[in-house]
Amino acid sequence: MKKHTDYGIIGIAGTDNLTSGVWWQNRDNMFGIVGHIHQGKRHVNKYSKGVFNDVLKDVVVVDGLFFIVHKNRIKKDFNEEFDGFHFYDISFCVENHLEGVKVGLTTKFEVTHKSIGEVNKKWEKNKLFFEALYGKSLPLTA
Repeated sequence: MKKHTDYGIIGIAGTDNLTSGVWWQNRDNMFGIVGHIHQGKRHVNKYSKGVFNDVLKDVVVVDGLFFIVHKNRIKKDFNEEFDGFHFYDISFCVENHLEGVKVGLTTKFEVTHKSIGEVNKKWEKNKLFFEALYGKSLPLTA
């Protein structure tokens, strides 16, 4: 954050084109590198066509598996109406993006996520809630 003083949020996986609550909907607009461990096996998802190193990729949202926030540069807090681990991150990024906060993505380091993520009833409920809140603002592009 000290080096990239114009960014309020920086993550490691996300999109520069959000058309719905599903940030991974368009593979061509996904960026990042994330390792996963599932049933004792590790694999790496490389969403980006390249590595950005010290340059940040401008995106609209980053996934909550890992991101950092500069508390003095954000304009909106987390929307606590989202239940659990689904969409709180996307909502947070969208709210701040709409307020002019820059969201960036780095591939400078990898994180191993000990989950493959789940689409379940709670995810579906939060997706509908997200789209009711932000549907008129979509699509969003960086």
